[in-house]
Amino acid sequence: MGFSRHWLRDRVFLLTRVTGRIDNRSLLEHVHALNRESNGVIGMKELADCRDLQDVEALSVSAVTQASSIEAKKPGSRLVILVPKESPVIYGLARAYEMFASESREAVTVSMDLDEALCWLGFNEKGLHVIKGFMHIESHAKPVEHPASTVSDS
Repeated sequence: MGFSRHWLRDRVFLLTRVTGRIDNRSLLEHVHALNRESNGVIGMKELADCRDLQDVEALSVSAVTQASSIEAKKPGSRLVILVPKESPVIYGLARAYEMFASESREAVTVSMDLDEALCWLGFNEKGLHVIKGFMHIESHAKPVEHPASTVSDS
């Protein structure tokens, strides 16, 4: 599985789904691809949804900090990493990413609650409805075949 990115351009919103198993290489490939795709985007709101991430055994803290440090500067952008409640390891890796990525973004946080995460990104009640609908549609979309990252533009 790995990473898939889904843009809702009119809301300057990026949903990054992180699923299955990821390793050092796939994380670094994802960040490089994200840097290319988000070049010139100002005020991006990104939700990295890690709730379906199952295996991080091959992911090191060193790679997490390296990935966060190579993120391109994204003026006015906000990132929330949504982690499963039952995984302290994934939470810890997300916090490590948060600490270093805050230099590339306006703000970064880690959350275990979807509504809280979307509110932190700045969506009001109407925006929450739109984003949740988008997330539901994208969860049923057929992913493009690429192990490290896929992209859809809705």
